[in-house]
Order: sequence, then structure tokens, then C-alpha cells
Amino acid sequence: MPAKNTGQSYMIHAVGVCVLFALTGAVVLFGVRPVLAQRQVEQETLSRAAALRDDVGRLRSQAASLEQTRSEIIDRVGESRFQLEPVDSLNERLGGLTLALEEAGLLVEGIAPEPAQMHARYASIRIRISGRGGYSAAARALAHIQERFSDIHLDAASIRAGDGRSSEAGTFELVCVWIADPAGRGAGAGREI
Repeated sequence: MPAKNTGQSYMIHAVGVCVLFALTGAVVLFGVRPVLAQRQVEQETLSRAAALRDDVGRLRSQAASLEQTRSEIIDRVGESRFQLEPVDSLNERLGGLTLALEEAGLLVEGIAPEPAQMHARYASIRIRISGRGGYSAAARALAHIQERFSDIHLDAASIRAGDGRSSEAGTFELVCVWIADPAGRGAGAGREI
């Protein structure tokens, strides 16, 4: 009889071991696996958070650099502001422009302003100038214009040499653009931009 008992006890032990394996499998499947999955999600979230912190640091650095650049540009614009003269002071501007060209050694034969083009904050007037003079006088004249008139810029220039058979100097044609105050509030009452 002791032998029968031993067979049954092995059977009971085998069933117990199977139950233990089943319980262990259930614990791993339903208990440990979700915890491991949750830890993986947490790890991915922490990785994303670290990447976002790096991005924030980089963006803050770029923002600081852009702010410094903006400040430098504002400083430069502040230094380059100039007074716009009213449109109705066109004749005075043409006279000053003619004088500057003649002082540089050019002979002004014609000066013709075009109608003003109105813009939101200013008016632009193209001025066509023609005459006689050499290349070096034209270069000096352009330098004089740039020095004296911050509100006039050169749009086009054509300088032709003389024929060489006579002492006649070459010819020039300039197209300048005058930036003016469109309000026309009277002489000396210009606006700063």
C-alpha cells in the first residue's frame, strides 16, 4: 500500500505544480506585463520630455539671438532717420540739387520732375537730370548728392564720353528719386521717418 500512496501523492504534487505554474503565468500575464508596459511608456515620455527641454533651450537661445539682432537693427534705423521735406518744397529741392551738381563741375541742361507717387507714409518723385560733364565730375556730383541729401537716391545713371575730336565734355543723364512728406505742411515742417 505504501506504493499506491506514492503514486497518488505524485499525482497531487503534479496537479499542485501545474496550478502553481498556471498562477505564476497569470501573475506574469496580468500583473507584471502591464507594469512593464507602463514603465516603457513612462521611459518614452521621459525621453520625449528631455528632447523637448533641449528644444526649448535651443529656441530660447535663438530667441535671444534674434532679439539682439532686432535691437541692433532698431539702433541702426534710429541712426539713419532723416527729415522728409514736404512735397510742396520741390522747387527748393531742385534748386539745391542743381547747385550741388554745378559745384561738382557739371553743366545742368535739363531737370524734370515726374508727378509724385503717393505711398502710405511718403511720396516719391523721380527727377530726370541731363547735362554735360566728364566722368570724374559726375562721380563728384553723385558724392555731393549723397552727402547733402539723405532723402534723394540715384535710380539710374548714364555717362557718355565726348567725341574726342573737340574739347567738348561728355554728357550725362541721371534719374534720382526724392522721398518727400506727402502732407505738404509747408516749408520746414517736414516729418521724420
